[in-house]
Amino acid sequence: MAGKKKPPEEIRENRPARQKREVAEAKKKIKKASASPAKTLAVLKKSQEMQKQSQDLVPEKSPEELEREQKRLDIRRQIEKRKSGYMPIEDHLEELRWRIIRIALWVTVFSIASFFFYTEIWEFVMGPILPLIKNAEKNYNLVVKIVTNKLTDFFVIQIKTVVIVGAIASVPFILFELWGFVLPALRKTSRFWGNTLLISSVLLFWGGGLFARYSIWPLVTELLIYDWMPPGMLLQTGETSRMIQPELLLTIDDYLSFFFSFHLAFGAAFQLPVVSVLLAMIGILKSAFFTTSWRFAVLVIAIASAVLTPPDVFSMIAMMIPMVILYIISGFLVFLIEKSRKDEE
Repeated sequence: MAGKKKPPEEIRENRPARQKREVAEAKKKIKKASASPAKTLAVLKKSQEMQKQSQDLVPEKSPEELEREQKRLDIRRQIEKRKSGYMPIEDHLEELRWRIIRIALWVTVFSIASFFFYTEIWEFVMGPILPLIKNAEKNYNLVVKIVTNKLTDFFVIQIKTVVIVGAIASVPFILFELWGFVLPALRKTSRFWGNTLLISSVLLFWGGGLFARYSIWPLVTELLIYDWMPPGMLLQTGETSRMIQPELLLTIDDYLSFFFSFHLAFGAAFQLPVVSVLLAMIGILKSAFFTTSWRFAVLVIAIASAVLTPPDVFSMIAMMIPMVILYIISGFLVFLIEKSRKDEE
């Protein structure tokens, strides 16, 4: 079927021609608008009046209201900063002051508690001396006495003992306070590893002290007394003769100082794996260090053992052996951390 025929104008006018015609009409309208500047001015005035009316509809705020809004904004900013872990230097110092006060309170509380268990603490500290006294009298004809030379020694020794034991017993709480001061600035993953290291640090500290008390301390005291004991002198009185040995007058103050410094040194030395893991997490320490620098590490361990322990060779050796073992364990832990990082990447 044949469709209706279109008018000749529509047939002749194609798309490009129609676009040209529309552009020409738009240009004519622009010329008319530019030819009458009064209309454009009227439009501008009308728009300005509308803007003024819209501004008049918004009531002006008083200075008090503006100040309250500014305070609200400041409070919101401070809350957001605290949520993100930010804290000004004044708040840091205030936080540190309160944590130091709480640490002092923890030490005081545990020192008071230690006072009521002074008998058990005294037996724990002075227990290794009893076998020495028996062995000295039986096998070496050596007299070992525990003495003091001042009237106030018993009082001072008791206070000193309970304070030191209170400080050692409050180590977990001291570390917890220090960790709480650093915690807001760390990420969630770092917080998890930090909590793990905190528990490990406490266990290693007490483990080092108990290891020294039951394994190393009896050996050290025996070596210091018997192996370095001078030879006896033969005393002849007519037909009888007997061997004279010097007496060992062991002052309580010297013994306690030696005892606590020795055990605290072992507790500090057992923190080597914790320190190594922390340095590895930060990225400072690599596992290659433990394999390439083991000779230098042994030298450093020997120097640290000589500084931390009392001045005798046996205490130094007694600390060096477990520290070398801990050095090997630390290298293995750092290797595991690097391996886990590579697997994550």
